[in-house]
Amino acid sequence: MINKEQLHSYSLALAEKITTEYFSKKSEITGKEIISLTAIEQLNFFILKTLFGRWKDEEDKLRSPYFNYEDKAVKEALANLLIQLSNNISIKREFFRPLLSKAIYDTLFYALEPSEYLQEYFSSRKTVSPNDIRKEAKYFKINTDFFHDILTRVEQSGKNDLSGKETAQIIKEASGTVSAQDAEKTLNGFSKLLKIEIEDVAIKPKVESSSPVISMKLPEKSVEETPPQPTTEVPQEAPTPKQTDTSEKPAEETVAKQTEPEQKATEEPATLNDLFKKREENSLAETFRKNKLRQFRSYITLNQRFLFAGSLFGNDQDAFNKSIDIIEAADSYADAKDMLYGTFAEKYNWKEEPEELQEFLKLIQLRFEV
Repeated sequence: MINKEQLHSYSLALAEKITTEYFSKKSEITGKEIISLTAIEQLNFFILKTLFGRWKDEEDKLRSPYFNYEDKAVKEALANLLIQLSNNISIKREFFRPLLSKAIYDTLFYALEPSEYLQEYFSSRKTVSPNDIRKEAKYFKINTDFFHDILTRVEQSGKNDLSGKETAQIIKEASGTVSAQDAEKTLNGFSKLLKIEIEDVAIKPKVESSSPVISMKLPEKSVEETPPQPTTEVPQEAPTPKQTDTSEKPAEETVAKQTEPEQKATEEPATLNDLFKKREENSLAETFRKNKLRQFRSYITLNQRFLFAGSLFGNDQDAFNKSIDIIEAADSYADAKDMLYGTFAEKYNWKEEPEELQEFLKLIQLRFEV
């Protein structure tokens, strides 16, 4: 499953980074430049898909009730207009950034969860035809086998127009190959632009297989340890059943105690999203205590990472990562603070001690207090 909140935060941060770098030298971006904007082909084409999707929405809003837009000549004129516009794309920074952010979000979503993405993409439409999907195909550069399997299924439905919900159901049932290689390649491409890992944007299901293994083994041990108890020859005497009960109860309590830490291990947050949910239920300090982990890095959410890197380290992710290494290597809060100030305070002007620095220092202090 995709952590959409974290994915949205990453998309905004990367869109800001790319637009800042690109528009530092240029005032506008053209269609040809969009095609080669990044090394991620799918992202470049999704920018165009988003652009023409917005243009179509605007075209629909401008349709006047006083004219016949179904007339053949009008349709041809509109088609020619679209061709001319596509050859003359020119977008300024403030209009390009939201397009880019949306395309980043869609690209990662489609790469990691193609079925879920396409279900959402088509379900909102009133009608979907096989021709509509064929037109969309030119924008989809990864998971192509899966996409074409959907097209085949839509064609085999025998309907010229399906509802959005019918199309989503067909997508849900599609069995085309989803490429793990495409997903890995896409994620690596994004990570080169702005560091990202699968754990940052994907919610991993909790491991449940370990719990049954424990319950299968431990009862066997309790039976071996107290084999005579179930076959007591004097069941009518009160002391004997009580002795049997008391001998069984400690075994059950032992099982509970033995399984408790192992079950907790399986329930530890595998992703930043799980950790974020735990923070809502408990304080951050309580989270540190429960998990008894000393790794500070795992307790920084994706949002905090972008906030601290942008506000305290000049958007330099390498500098931010170095600060984390310093914190994790320090023996105390005082040592960590001294080393951080000695390394970064002058370079990034921490003299005024912004609010973000205070928040950062509070997190560091919590790390050493538990």
